[in-house]
Amino acid sequence: MVDGWVGKLREIKGLFTALTIIGVLVISGSPASAHIELLKSSPAANKIITVMPKSIKLTFSEELLVVKGTKNNANSITVKSPSNKIVTAGQVKVLKNVASINLAKIKEFGKYQVTFRVVAKDGHVLKDSFKFEFRK
Repeated sequence: MVDGWVGKLREIKGLFTALTIIGVLVISGSPASAHIELLKSSPAANKIITVMPKSIKLTFSEELLVVKGTKNNANSITVKSPSNKIVTAGQVKVLKNVASINLAKIKEFGKYQVTFRVVAKDGHVLKDSFKFEFRK
């Protein structure tokens, strides 16, 4: 009779282990565990432009965190000119999954570096950068 119970316990233990593994796989593959990504930018990364925009606009795969009572300091965008001067003006504005910042009047031709740090509502942080080129 003891052998029967031992066998049943082994079956239950094996079933529990299998269910645990399946549960972990299901949870790890859910959208909630996905990380935030940059979907598009304006101007686009690595593109040559002939008209400088008035602002930089970044669209992400997830809604961004905005802390009430602050000026969106959880999210930042910095643009540097070819001569390494910061050319952003004002605060980052966030509307759902889009972050933007105004640019100062720019006349310098060359490659511009856009660096950003954003926080998704689920707490994931994305830090990255890209370049675009301004030409006549």
